[in-house]
Amino acid sequence: MNTIVSFKISYKNCVLAKLIDFYSYCDKKGLNLYISYRNKSKKITQLSEMLATLLTNYKQDFLIIIEGKNPESALKYLAFSGTTGKKFKILFPSYIYI
Repeated sequence: MNTIVSFKISYKNCVLAKLIDFYSYCDKKGLNLYISYRNKSKKITQLSEMLATLLTNYKQDFLIIIEGKNPESALKYLAFSGTTGKKFKILFPSYIYI
């Protein structure tokens, strides 16, 4: 059974190095990653796509959507991994089971 997890990231709290690490984690686990901004959702299939999306839409909050088996692990990884010293604040996490 696939699960969808979504959460909002504030641009003020965005740590690029941590998001790069997060993408690698999702890719390794076989999770589908989407970024939603300006009422558009984009499936992220390469790291360069994610970076281009984040950098060209700077100063906006993003909705990150993760789909697959056990996407909660990716959410926990992002929130609690020690990639940087700055704490990563995740806003409004929600879960949908398919």
